[in-house]
Amino acid sequence: VRAMVFLGSVLFIIGLVLTDISYTLVDPRIRLS
Repeated sequence: VRAMVFLGSVLFIIGLVLTDISYTLVDPRIRLS
């Protein structure tokens, strides 16, 4: 169970980072804070 929660949180963080990167690529005016 603990491994599943860890994997889920890691995938969630990776998803957030990829979303930030994709937004930056789509709109260069947006800068990561």
